[in-house]
Amino acid sequence: MQLIPLPHPWPRPRRHSDTLRLAFCLIFSAALARAAVPPPFSTFLQENASIFSLGHGSAGDFYTFGVLSSGTLFVSRLDPGATRIAFTLRLGGSDGERGGAMTVDGAGNMYVTGSTASSDFPFNPQPPAASGKQYPFVVKVDSTGRVVYSFLLEHTAAAFSGAIAIDSDGSAVVTGYALEPGFPSAGGGYSSTIDPTFSGAYFRPFVARVDPSGTKLLSSALGVGGAHISIGPGGDIFVAGNAPGIGVGSPAMPYPVTPGAFQTTFSPSTYCSFPCQLVFPSPEQYVTRLDSALTKLVYSTFLTGTHGANNSALAVDPDGNAYVTGTTASTDYPYSSVQPSTPRPGTFLTKLDPTGSKLLWSVQQGGDLLAFDAANHLTVAGSVFPVDGLPYQHATYPPSPPGGDIPATCQPNGFRVQVAAFVQRFSAPDAGLLGTQFLAATRAQPSALDVLPDGRVLVAGQSIFPDIAITPGTLFSSAIAQRTPSGYFLAAFDVATPSIGGSLACAADGLTNMPVGPVAPGQLVSLFGTGLGPPKPVTASISGPDPVPVSLGGVTVTFDGVAAPLLYVSSGQINLSVPWETRQTTSTLMQVTVDGKLVASRVFAVADSSPSLFVDTDPPKGSGNDSFAAVALNADGTRNSIENPSISGSNVTLFLNGVAAFTGNTPPKTGSITGIEQTPTSVAVSVASGTVALETGPLIAWPGVIAGVYELQVRLPASTQSGAHAVLLRVAVDGLPAAPLVFWNNPPSQSAGWIWVN
Repeated sequence: MQLIPLPHPWPRPRRHSDTLRLAFCLIFSAALARAAVPPPFSTFLQENASIFSLGHGSAGDFYTFGVLSSGTLFVSRLDPGATRIAFTLRLGGSDGERGGAMTVDGAGNMYVTGSTASSDFPFNPQPPAASGKQYPFVVKVDSTGRVVYSFLLEHTAAAFSGAIAIDSDGSAVVTGYALEPGFPSAGGGYSSTIDPTFSGAYFRPFVARVDPSGTKLLSSALGVGGAHISIGPGGDIFVAGNAPGIGVGSPAMPYPVTPGAFQTTFSPSTYCSFPCQLVFPSPEQYVTRLDSALTKLVYSTFLTGTHGANNSALAVDPDGNAYVTGTTASTDYPYSSVQPSTPRPGTFLTKLDPTGSKLLWSVQQGGDLLAFDAANHLTVAGSVFPVDGLPYQHATYPPSPPGGDIPATCQPNGFRVQVAAFVQRFSAPDAGLLGTQFLAATRAQPSALDVLPDGRVLVAGQSIFPDIAITPGTLFSSAIAQRTPSGYFLAAFDVATPSIGGSLACAADGLTNMPVGPVAPGQLVSLFGTGLGPPKPVTASISGPDPVPVSLGGVTVTFDGVAAPLLYVSSGQINLSVPWETRQTTSTLMQVTVDGKLVASRVFAVADSSPSLFVDTDPPKGSGNDSFAAVALNADGTRNSIENPSISGSNVTLFLNGVAAFTGNTPPKTGSITGIEQTPTSVAVSVASGTVALETGPLIAWPGVIAGVYELQVRLPASTQSGAHAVLLRVAVDGLPAAPLVFWNNPPSQSAGWIWVN
């Protein structure tokens, strides 16, 4: 007979001579060089933490700078494969710090900047005791984790330093904003006559240079600076940022520009959030080039449109061309006449010539982070939200880059993969797109980018859940078994190869299609990718009590060597059941082989339970609720829907996955089919409608279905409301909310699924 007729298909398969000798030597040499590159990886490294910056040393080790949820700053050094942490150093005092940025020199010395209110941190000079103000600092830490120097740039006027670069002589150059008058001038540095204000608050940019020993301020420029900094040819300093678009007449323009620059004026505009309650001046992007002594402006120009432009990153090449990227609401942003075949409206990637007087190209592409690799390719990283998301989210997340051969389930769609991290590589001469890759998770947003000497693109950022794919051999936090903690991820992309994880693009829960973090014994899981099985799909079938097969269509999937039951295999998708034997481990190595060849692997944490509610993840229609429709049966056994609602006060049957429950001390046989006996488990399931707890029956294994899927009867609340209406149900198993945990990019909450009631 055919295997388990579910209320709807689970999950839906996606259709979705000397010359020759010389040539051989060249090809072989290239292959050897390629083999020396460490493989790409991804991991969820630390819960309750965020990352500001990444860097690398000449040996390929890389460095992180971030902050713990406690507010303590830290720096770490990891090996090239993220398999070992050489050290972690915590930085801070008793009154709190604010992280800015980090850069790393060729010797592996880290230079960290930010601001502090602590008087007990060993700065030179000391900040005033208990002033309550934040003052900018630079800290140098060597490759062993030893603090070389710690210097306070300013200790009377509050200021913040948010970006840093290291010059060839070892001096640190930082930029940020003075928050009150009194920031020190030094070295005859440039100072604009403009004293910009925004809502009466002092907010003046600066650029400052600290000597290589970290003992004195060599020079500073006031009135120019920003959020990003880079050192160009001859030691010239490039900065970029956003000026508030508050006017161009009297008072003076909010940022200085130079004669002959590309754009010396802009049209003031405003923007508001959705719904429109507060109105703000639009950000107006600018780029400034100063001489190395910070005494004069080489050029300073705006790069914006009638509705502003928001700068998010800056990079400078050896010739002095400046590159900026970000987002804009301006249809008249200065784009080139020729655009790429797949433009992304609302984004920009712009190349400005060394004189600041003309654009070399400007295209509708871009992201949040920008860097050059060793071949002078331009690398962009960012996060995207799908085009079918809510209107207010489009102002934050521009259209997604093309997904290529990434399965649709692994691409951002607003419901399952809500916000996806991506990296792209462009040709610097002409902005030609050279490659794109995604990192699939519920919501992954990059905050730091670095290009390693071996060519891999290193990205770190925030993940709302620990459902980042874990590459075998990498470090990962034990918190991934908890399913809901947020934290930071690390991923090393090789844009020249298909994708992280090889053929495996993402893994999802079998009843929700939501990204999977930890797995539980008996849980139904779907794998999506390319080359995962035969071109023609094969569905498992059984006769009588025979177990589900563990080899199907030449495909075998093992968890620590134990073969998993396979329900469906194809080139793009595998449906399987996690072996019950995994309950004896804390993490498990999954490996996929096709015709005896290993094609994909991934590490999963193993949870005692990782429950999910069977829901319909098609875009919801007409519920008025921020949740998915539960796949449920009415009391008469028919499918619940708006056309066929349940009767108020009657029973409805829900279905659960990943509960890992069983009767007695022995789990079911892996791959077995549940018999007709209705034996309850000892697991406690609670269902609530609003604040009202509902009466439930016992949780029982679903008869006729592979062991690991359960059914639960729930008595609906009585209602006097006429007509079919949606009732929202929240389900928890032993106090653990059942997935899905988010909806339309909402913050995590208790699981919810709605059903129709009359």
